Order: sequence, then structure tokens, then C-alpha cells
Amino acid sequence: MRADDRFSGVRPDAPPPAPGARRERIDNAASGAEATGSFGQPLVLWNPMMAAVLSLAFTPLFGALLHCFNALELGERRLRHVAWMWLALALAFTASGLYLVAPDRWQLGSGFSASALLSGYTTVWYAFAGRKQSRLLNRLGRALWRPRSFVLPVVLALVCMSLPGLSIWWQARG
Repeated sequence: MRADDRFSGVRPDAPPPAPGARRERIDNAASGAEATGSFGQPLVLWNPMMAAVLSLAFTPLFGALLHCFNALELGERRLRHVAWMWLALALAFTASGLYLVAPDRWQLGSGFSASALLSGYTTVWYAFAGRKQSRLLNRLGRALWRPRSFVLPVVLALVCMSLPGLSIWWQARG
């Protein structure tokens, strides 16, 4: 057993939930029925509100990707489709923001324009899609899901965000 398994609320020796158990758990919680019982392990998900807040620092792509992973774990088809759609839009908006700050197009207000574009998109994304996942997890209750650590996604985001700067530095050096 890894050290982080002891604190995650997940028992590694427990059998995985049966197919459809997650869907049944979500349906029971949504209908207000008792959400405890023989459903097995709690879901391990990224906190959707924290993912949205971190999206303001790490681009909307960060939060949309974590929400997409949560939707896959939850197993709800409609939630998955919505998450994939917003992930594609986040990719397009992030690419647009990077285009605005490209070295050959850079102007004094480029950084502000890109920041305003991405912050505005993040707000719209959370209002129309991200908040739904937060409400669903609130209905499920803490007994049915455990928060997943943000360490790996944050480290990966920092590495990805440093790559363009390292690329420019490498080109200027040679």
C-alpha cells in the first residue's frame, strides 16, 4: 500500500465496483435516495471548483481537462459529452491566447488581451459547464467521492507552461 493510499479513502484491496454501479450511485444521489450501501469504493475525483480556480492561473485547458477526467470517472454519458465539447473549446481558446502573445505578433497590450480572453472564457466555461459538475458532486456527498491530489496536474501544467519560454531561450542562445 502506498502512503497516499492510506489517506485517500480508497482501499486498494477492495474489488472494483461492478459495471453500472457508478451510474446507479449517481442516480440514487440525484433522486435523494440513501447513497450508502454496497456500492464499493468512493470515486476519486479532482475537486471541480479547485480545478476551475487553478484554470485562471494555468489556462482553461487545465480545468477543462480535469473536468473531462472527472466526467469519465463518473460515467455519465451526457456529462462526458459536455466535458469533451468544452475541452475542445478550451483548446481553441488557449491556442488563440498563445497566438496573441506569439513573438512575431507581440505588442504592448498582447499579454493583457490574451489574459482577458482566457479569463473570460474560463468564467463562461465554469458558468455553463463546470458548475454542473460541482453541483453533481455536492449531491453525491463526501461519502461517495474523495478528492484526488492536484500535485501531478500542477507540476505537469508548470512544465508545459515553461516549454515555450525554454524554446525561445534555446533559440536565442544558439
